Amino acid sequence: MDPHTAQGSVSLEMADQMQLPRAIANSQVDTNVAPTRIRAQLETLTAVAKNQGMTVAMMRATPNSLETLKAWAGSLQGQGVQLTPMSFLAGRQKS
Repeated sequence: MDPHTAQGSVSLEMADQMQLPRAIANSQVDTNVAPTRIRAQLETLTAVAKNQGMTVAMMRATPNSLETLKAWAGSLQGQGVQLTPMSFLAGRQKS
């Protein structure tokens, strides 16, 4: 998993050389904001996932972010979007 935060990261290249599945975080959820702003970011991820078939995001675990994530995850049923472990998505992203 490459969070794509450091320029010049070689983790994806190394994973490819070792023939390991890899993933790139194409979003980061800012957790230094109010829960309503975290929820808005998660709703944006929902829209991206619907549009692109998947999205990979990283989020720092804080009490507010975990509570917000829990509530958001519970709202996904019936929306055609599923929260999955990174291990499921690794190797399935388009490069």
